[in-house]
Amino acid sequence: MSSIASISTPPLTSSGPSSGSSSRSSTPSIAPSSFERARIAVEPESKDGIHTIPELIEFNARENGDAVFCIQTAKNGDEVSISHRELKQAIHKCRRHLIKTITQLQLPSRGSDGKFVKGAPIALLGESNAVLLIYLLTLVSMGVPVSNSLCAIHPAL
Repeated sequence: MSSIASISTPPLTSSGPSSGSSSRSSTPSIAPSSFERARIAVEPESKDGIHTIPELIEFNARENGDAVFCIQTAKNGDEVSISHRELKQAIHKCRRHLIKTITQLQLPSRGSDGKFVKGAPIALLGESNAVLLIYLLTLVSMGVPVSNSLCAIHPAL
């Protein structure tokens, strides 16, 4: 059974919601020459490399922190760049926000018999934007099953 809750958007940066790169002293670089590619391990038994999305986010925040993760165009037409470091910070803020505001949120746990128990899934509904992706990545990193549905909303509405 899915939990449906009304949640407000947590701040993406320390200066407030969707503050964008205009409030930062430097804009993340789109293609730094020193970008370090992660080694992805596709075999589950492999000890080396990146196995999960949370591991990839951690690697890129550490090794490629200033590189651009994405560019979001705001409704007013301004572009907001989000670096890999800012993505990781936004996910941590979002995690705290979700735990604080959704009392029905169930994280994975071990049952009394020692077996792994999944939490109840969460459904995300929203427009396609960076904030929705941050919620999705946050829930994935928390081990919460998530379903995503994008709503195409006509600009005139």
